[in-house]
Amino acid sequence: MKDYTVFISYRHMPRDIAAAKAIHTKLENFAIPSHIKKTTGIKKVGRCFRDQEELPTSSDLARDILDALANSKWLVVVCTPDTQYSKWCRAEIETFVKLHGRSRVLAVLAAGDPRESFPDILLYDEAEDGSLTEREPMAADIRADSVGQMKQKLKIEKLRLLAPILGVKFDDLRRRARERIFKIALTASAAAVAVFAVFGGYASYQASVISRQNIEITQKNDELERQIIETERQRKIAVENEAEAVRQTRIAMLGQIDLLSELSKNAAADGDRIAGVHLALESADIYDAVFPAGDEKKENGIRQTLEGSVYSSAFRLASPLKNNGRKLGYAEFSPDDSLILCGLGSYNAALFDALTGEMLFTAARNRPYMDNELAFVSFSPSGEFFVTAYGLYTCEIVVWKTGAEPMETASLHVGENYVAGRFISETEIIYGRPNSYDPPAVWNFANDTTRAPSDAERAAFESNPPLMAISGSDTGLFLSPCGVFLYVNGSDFGEPARVYDIAANRCVAELDNADAVYALSNDGNRFLAGSESGFCGIYNTALSATSVTASDGAENIFAYPSYFDVAYTEELFLNSNHLYDTSFFYWMQPYLVNEPSGRFIAIIYPDSYVAVWDLEKNRTEASHIIWEHIGVISAAYMTPRHLVTAGLDGRLMVFDMTSGSLNNIIIENGIISLNLDPDGGRAVAVGRSLSCAYVYDLETGLMLYRLDAEPNDLIDYEQIGFSTDGSRVIVRTQNGLTITGKIFGTFEEVRTAAAKVYPRSSH
Repeated sequence: MKDYTVFISYRHMPRDIAAAKAIHTKLENFAIPSHIKKTTGIKKVGRCFRDQEELPTSSDLARDILDALANSKWLVVVCTPDTQYSKWCRAEIETFVKLHGRSRVLAVLAAGDPRESFPDILLYDEAEDGSLTEREPMAADIRADSVGQMKQKLKIEKLRLLAPILGVKFDDLRRRARERIFKIALTASAAAVAVFAVFGGYASYQASVISRQNIEITQKNDELERQIIETERQRKIAVENEAEAVRQTRIAMLGQIDLLSELSKNAAADGDRIAGVHLALESADIYDAVFPAGDEKKENGIRQTLEGSVYSSAFRLASPLKNNGRKLGYAEFSPDDSLILCGLGSYNAALFDALTGEMLFTAARNRPYMDNELAFVSFSPSGEFFVTAYGLYTCEIVVWKTGAEPMETASLHVGENYVAGRFISETEIIYGRPNSYDPPAVWNFANDTTRAPSDAERAAFESNPPLMAISGSDTGLFLSPCGVFLYVNGSDFGEPARVYDIAANRCVAELDNADAVYALSNDGNRFLAGSESGFCGIYNTALSATSVTASDGAENIFAYPSYFDVAYTEELFLNSNHLYDTSFFYWMQPYLVNEPSGRFIAIIYPDSYVAVWDLEKNRTEASHIIWEHIGVISAAYMTPRHLVTAGLDGRLMVFDMTSGSLNNIIIENGIISLNLDPDGGRAVAVGRSLSCAYVYDLETGLMLYRLDAEPNDLIDYEQIGFSTDGSRVIVRTQNGLTITGKIFGTFEEVRTAAAKVYPRSSH
């Protein structure tokens, strides 16, 4: 089996092959200076392996290459931008590193930038924890415009490869090479003298020419060397500048993340939930570019805003309408629910983004003051067009083409007053006076013709006349498309509009700041509501919690905390000197709570004194807690070091057993029962009225749900908890009804749900 000094790895591309051949020849034919032979004992460089030279007739190329790698002392990699895409080159490098180590791998830059040409295994060292450290591989630079220039540069750059192979410094080899050139010049000069003795003046002339040429060669070599050094210096500066640019970009992105997060919180606090969510999602997108997947900082920094958007979002204000405080008239969602068209004040129509509430366009006509009032608005079936009509005495109907900048398409002057109308096809509009003996008419704006309606069209118009823009809902009632919810406007000024669950026959929501509902989206997920004061907003309809009957199988999926199963193999005697007024707390008794691992035991006293024992250290009282709230009626361990308690005054408190600090206080009006999810991160608690339960995130203090019992039902405070996988909160009522709510377990689940509830607008 043959031994090789150098194994040359390269792609079979024209430039790579030429470089590999030149390197092969230069290394094998290099004459080692005599003093290096004496100091190192190396007489010659030895054989170099190049597959086209060594394996012309092999029957098993893979096996022969592996043998050659195993029997080679050094690996020289010819690097170009194509090298990283060669599975053979990558396999040869990885195999050689495993056999001989990374320190015996030498790189030759034949083309391209170092970062795009050097394989990653040569640029980075991987630590045991998986982190990467940048390294600078030993490399020779032979990049040139032609093969001839490349070979010329290789005369010097070959010394960078030979230095580590021979175990000497590059400067030593370079000096010896110059001395050798000088000796050659001296030898040539001596020969010239001898010839001069024979040939006289001619030989003397030739000697001077040769000497001058040798000097020029030396000067050119020196200049080439200076150019190589300067090129290397510039390369290092470029690498440093690139690293600094990356660092500055990262700092700028982190600043942008902080700004977007702050703007998100401010928008949510101002009631613009959609803007808050969109800013948080934008911040999450930037985090993806800066931090690796699963980074805790990302999840903790943005999750609270997003959770606030997807939990308890039913019938909550999603985004205020930017209507500048002007009262709305009749409103209509576009067929795809992306736009809202409505009357704005008495004389204008406006187009709004149905997701963000931004005003996109206002349409008004320059007509006499007393004859400029808005009459009606309507979308075509496809949403490509919308119509506005103006005039109290003589009406003008105007058709607009929907777009980023709506364009007026056609108009019709009607000699009628108080005209209402709507689209009945993509190009036809029926219009007329509701409750009038005069028949309606149909206008085709595409060819500007007018016709009489058919009997069916007239019957539909008269039995269900379109609303005028200034009238809103004549009935004050809206039925959702799915037929589940009934929206009822407030009967008196200031009385809130309400939403009723038809099947359950109960009110499920009173709308914030709204006494009238103006329009429902076609999919039933959103609606537009407002008040006489001019406030208007877009509200969510989608429910976060749903009611199911016990027969649906929910009765057997509770997850009980593990402290119920703690068992002790010996009898314990725990003494506490705490005394409390039994006459005042006659109806409550102390009770014991076990920590899941069995290390801590806590006794909860009625006066809120909590005695804690650390069984690993001693059997005496280790710490105690005295809080202001009265009557700790329920307690559980969130983690082995965190105790969660609920009091009659409605506080949930999280206590750190090891440091003695109070981590969180969550106040709700009267809590009498508590339970935790399997991970200890969320709690469900029941209020004193037994009419509702609350679900909290114990780390952020955010209330995720409020689950309400039916009007004539109460919650069974002993039947509250979470499913075994923690994905649902479950509350049972005394009448056997089970109420459940979805819990989003990961940051990505919350992010996906928020993007679904509040999709980003395309306008």
